[in-house]
Amino acid sequence: MRIAVFGGTFDPVHIGHIEIVKAILDGKHADKIIVLPAWEPPHKKKVNTPYCHRLKMAEIAFEGIENVEVSDMESKWCFEPSYSLKVLNAFQQLYPDDTILMVIGGDSLKNFSSWHKPQELAERFGFIIYPRCNEDCDFAALSSVIGTQAAEKMQKNVINAPFFEISSTILRKKLANSENTANFITEEVLKYIKENKLY
Repeated sequence: MRIAVFGGTFDPVHIGHIEIVKAILDGKHADKIIVLPAWEPPHKKKVNTPYCHRLKMAEIAFEGIENVEVSDMESKWCFEPSYSLKVLNAFQQLYPDDTILMVIGGDSLKNFSSWHKPQELAERFGFIIYPRCNEDCDFAALSSVIGTQAAEKMQKNVINAPFFEISSTILRKKLANSENTANFITEEVLKYIKENKLY
């Protein structure tokens, strides 16, 4: 089985996240997706929204979507910081007979050289990469960091996924200003946000 790990802060989870997951499954790029809210993301500033709320929003957003599981494993592992290599190694131990893949945005490739042990990560695990709108993934530059063979392997796994001109950062600002976010957040997640007075 091919298991894709889709990690992120999900602060908050939005329609774009859901559509990426659906595109991966519909395109048969993975058999199962594990959505993994991050405990302490190594490439971002401190996350203000408590983990328990981000986890619950993800559970609400992906409820009922077949072959998708929202995992709370980062809260149990408590990796500080939660490097991708540590996370994928842990999942490989949990699923020793399966292929573990990582879902990342094309923008993450620009910073891939600064990731923890990028060459080992690229050589040992597969990737599913979704480019942003009008974005070219520079695999030539990446090959100097992780090697030509690993870069070529990653390049073969760029998928066509719907792009939404929205980000969690923008959504937090809209929510803080009581602006309309109905087109970007599911009704159920928005209800949870209001009930718990988030953002």
